[in-house]
Amino acid sequence: MYSDIAVGMVNYGSDAPANGKSITDKKVTFDKPFSSIPYVVVSINSTTINPNYGSLLAFVADVSETGFRLRVANSTNEILYPGVYWVAIAK
Repeated sequence: MYSDIAVGMVNYGSDAPANGKSITDKKVTFDKPFSSIPYVVVSINSTTINPNYGSLLAFVADVSETGFRLRVANSTNEILYPGVYWVAIAK
């Protein structure tokens, strides 16, 4: 793996689901710190046929050299359990 790229996946399982009508946060820590604040891209992953998963939005906050806060907004009334892939790339 290149030292200027980090990748991972976060599961919003039964211990911390994406609750309805809310934003759920999870802290992500890079295995190895970057020398400067990286770009971070996230994407929802799900194999469900439930159309409500289309109402989820994954985004990031508080990006630093050591990690970021992953946020999932759920606009439905349903509790959902997505996975979120992320990629961090050095600037």
